[in-house]
Parts: sequence; structure tokens; C-alpha cells
Amino acid sequence: MSRPALVLFTCAAPLCLRLPATAQEPVPLVLSLDAAVSRAVALSEEVGLSRAQQASAEGQIQEVRAGVMPQLTATVNYTRTLASLFQDITFPAPGNGNGDDENPFAALPFGQPNTWNATLRLTQPLNVMTLMVLGITVGILVTNTIVVLESIYRHLDAGSSPAEAAANGTAEVGLAVAASTLTNLVVFTPIAFIGGIIGQFFYAFGLTVVFATLFSIIPVIYTKLDKVASWGAGRVSGSAAGEAGPGEV
Repeated sequence: MSRPALVLFTCAAPLCLRLPATAQEPVPLVLSLDAAVSRAVALSEEVGLSRAQQASAEGQIQEVRAGVMPQLTATVNYTRTLASLFQDITFPAPGNGNGDDENPFAALPFGQPNTWNATLRLTQPLNVMTLMVLGITVGILVTNTIVVLESIYRHLDAGSSPAEAAANGTAEVGLAVAASTLTNLVVFTPIAFIGGIIGQFFYAFGLTVVFATLFSIIPVIYTKLDKVASWGAGRVSGSAAGEAGPGEV
């Protein structure tokens, strides 16, 4: 070998050794017939095992769905049935002349479908939290009603006329009862807007109290307006009868 050829071989040998493995041509794997058959069988078994695992996973998913969906359906049906039952609990409408103005249950939220509709649409389905809130609200409303009626009957027992007893008895405790009702709105409205995880529970708590209190005031306002209209009509008819002459009556 000549000297220039020897020098070129000496410089190129390290470069050939430093070539990456990807730059080299892949070495073909030479298998015998028996080795190729064994390799193919092993690959087919791995594929079959993967398919079996996939089928098992799909079966477990179907079992989970079959166990959860009836529970969800039962919960929805229970909520709707419970709401329907409470909406069917109706009380005499106030102001119909049958003594219903003295009925402390006339303004209960159970008799107001608007409370249930607002609760179901804007908060949560009926659960322990919302039913507990409605129970608390019912207790507050009945207590306020009994306080007012007790004050009126005390004046009746003292000898006052029904009109004077109603006016004086309501005037004595009306401000306290109104303040108690408005306190519920002022206190529980901010509770409905608490943030975080705890706010998700108190959202239904606060709004249910607000809805029940607001809708329970509607029968009271209706009763007062109905009485005012009746008194006004009576005064107008009385004045017309007084102005008419003896022969015109």
C-alpha cells in the first residue's frame, strides 16, 4: 500500500466508526421456518389477549352504566313525584269570606306552586337541604301569623269591635313581624352567593328561603287589597244610600 493511501485510510477509519446506528443499513433478520411460525403464533396470541381485554373492559362499562342509569331515573322520578304531591296540598284561598283570613296555613309555601317551580328550576332538585329550608320557612311563617292573630284576639276579648281589634292588634306587632320577614330576605340572600364548594350547597339554601318568603307574602297582600276594595265599595254604597231621599230609597 502506498503512503498516500495509508494516510487516507488512517483518517477515514475513525469517521466510519462514529457513524450513528440509523445511518447504517439494517441487518435483515434471518429466521428458519420453525422460528417464523413460532413468532407469528406469539404475535397472534398477544393480539387475541388485547382483544379479550378490550371486550372485558367494554363489558365492565356496560355493567356500570346498567347500575347507574336506573338509580338516576329513580331519583328523577322521586323528585317529580314529591313535588307533585306537595303541589297538590292546597289550602283555602284567603279572603273568600269563609273565615280563611284566620287560617294561619293559607300563606304556607306548600300551597304556592311558584315556590316549588322556582326551587326546581333555579336551584337544585328536592333533597334534604331544600326540604329542611322549607320546613324552617314554614315554622317562621306560622309563628308570625299566630303572633298577629293572638294580638287581634286579645283586643277582641278586651271588648273592641272586630275592625278596631284588627287595626290595633296588627299595628302593635305588624312592624316586628315585617322586620322578621325582611330579615330573612336580607340575611339569606347573600348566603346564596357564597363562593367555593360550600357555596354550591348554600346556593339552594339561601334562594329557597327567599322564594318561599316572597311567594308567601302574596296571599297576605291579596287579602289586604281585597279588604280595602270591599271597604271602599261599602263606603261608596253607604254614602249613596245616605244622600238619597226617603222616597228614593
